[in-house]
Amino acid sequence: MLSESQNAVSIHSWLAHWIRAGATKPQEVVTDMSLALIYACVLAFTGFKTLNDYLSHCFRAIFNNSPFNEQCYLRIDVAHFVKLATSWPSLHKQHKLTRQFYLRSIGQLIQCSNVKDMENLLKAIFTVSFSDTEGQNKFGEETLCEVRKEWLKRRCGTGTIEVIENYLNMKDEISEKVPIVLSETTEENSFEQWARRISDECKEVVNSDEQIGDRGNQQCLPRFAEDFLKYCRTLPLWSGLQTIFFFNSPKIGSSASVESNFNNTKHRVFGNKDLPIRVHEFLKTLILSNYGQSKLVMRRIDNEQTHSTNKKCDPECNFNSNAKRNAEELLALGTTDHFEEADYSSLRNVVPVPLLKNGHLIDLHPIKILKDVSVTLSNTCAFDSLLQVMVCCFCDSFTFKDLVQNMVAHSKIAELIVNSE
Repeated sequence: MLSESQNAVSIHSWLAHWIRAGATKPQEVVTDMSLALIYACVLAFTGFKTLNDYLSHCFRAIFNNSPFNEQCYLRIDVAHFVKLATSWPSLHKQHKLTRQFYLRSIGQLIQCSNVKDMENLLKAIFTVSFSDTEGQNKFGEETLCEVRKEWLKRRCGTGTIEVIENYLNMKDEISEKVPIVLSETTEENSFEQWARRISDECKEVVNSDEQIGDRGNQQCLPRFAEDFLKYCRTLPLWSGLQTIFFFNSPKIGSSASVESNFNNTKHRVFGNKDLPIRVHEFLKTLILSNYGQSKLVMRRIDNEQTHSTNKKCDPECNFNSNAKRNAEELLALGTTDHFEEADYSSLRNVVPVPLLKNGHLIDLHPIKILKDVSVTLSNTCAFDSLLQVMVCCFCDSFTFKDLVQNMVAHSKIAELIVNSE
């Protein structure tokens, strides 16, 4: 759409013109966070008059098992939403562990496609953000914040859902799902009200005397809950809750291939052009470029079908397979075993690690090992680098730390690593 007018009415008029001209409605639409574009897509592709009507229809279909007759899946690009989350005021100037904790939690929400699982994630996030303390209470039992934070760390570290029963069944006072009673007004049948109800329940429980722990909660961030609740209204657009109605849709919505193609057009196709140019020159250059790309894609498809007749090929995916994702997006969606091992009870900016000087340095003095014997070591790069890596792993990984400590009795290297801390 080549126009300086980018409001919902103009975008909808442009999309409706293509449909009237014979274009088929897409089965899935991925947009950025532009409300004008989202609203226009709702009008053009879903048949609803407003975005609120579409979201209310999704709410009823998910919670009341009402028919979901829509043929178009409207989604928000994961990279745009994660990028938006990184700019929330509550995460500014926070410690990197706290920031990473909440971004990874959002990543789990984005990939979630089950309502019960989504509710458990929300309970865990709200409990941690509202709790001032963690650890054990006055009765020697683990607080709800301690239980849910450990489960959330394990969930973000492994990405598995099965571990939920081992954690949330322990002293979980609000684990039973309260039935949702749908009202007649559209405003009350919203995902924001559902999330806010869970937030209020968690806030009430963590303020009780039984949930006061023996140490402070370094991830206590009530402002994060308020920032997050503002975007729960569009929860089915940026999460995977609607995938139960669209079985062939991927777990997350991404427009990386389209943006990669646009980036290629902007910086390569028109990189040597003096912009702005006339419309007919722009269209001629773009058509020739797309024609060349289509020939390359078809040639690649023919080659793959020749070598393997059973392998399915998506031309758009193949051609844009090298599209780069945002670093924050990879951080939020990725899993790592070391994440659940991180110590969140105390936050330190720097862990001091001794530096082993390299044998090539000329200022190193000889070492006396006997009365008249001095030794100088040189060319020790291989040993220095390996030992330095093991010392860093000893400080960062609890698993590696336990392994090395158990080897101290019969290993001089293990003893050296332990004494270096």
